[in-house]
Amino acid sequence: MQYIDNKQQLVEYFLKGSKTKDSWRIGTEHEKFLFDLESKKPIPYEGEISILKIFSELEKNNWIPIKEGKNVLGLVKDKKNITLEPGLQFELSGDAVQNIHQTCNEINSYLKELKIVCAKLGIGLLGNGFAPIAKLSDVFKSPKKRYEIMR
Repeated sequence: MQYIDNKQQLVEYFLKGSKTKDSWRIGTEHEKFLFDLESKKPIPYEGEISILKIFSELEKNNWIPIKEGKNVLGLVKDKKNITLEPGLQFELSGDAVQNIHQTCNEINSYLKELKIVCAKLGIGLLGNGFAPIAKLSDVFKSPKKRYEIMR
């Protein structure tokens, strides 16, 4: 193992891994908490008002399920993914695009599609970093295997 002894070595290390400006890209990660509009509580994975219902509706718009065993844990369309975070938050991981205008268009298109589906199901979207009125016991857990340690 080679140790870094001075600032110049550190700079050279990062320069070696850097890309030319013409190959720079940006990608979107956008997270939403989902809740039942009537009860204001987080929605479960399964049921009438649920993550699976949203996935099912989005599949009608050419989103393809991502499965782990029998569980649908996300969707993919083109080069975009919707995945579930540990508390069943939706996260869009967008395509690698060239500029902020493209990422803005991508997120606006995704949110329009998601809002239509959620409105039909009576589900609200919240862009906070947390669910403000939910207790930890109210938050449903993702069936994703790697999140078991968090339960």
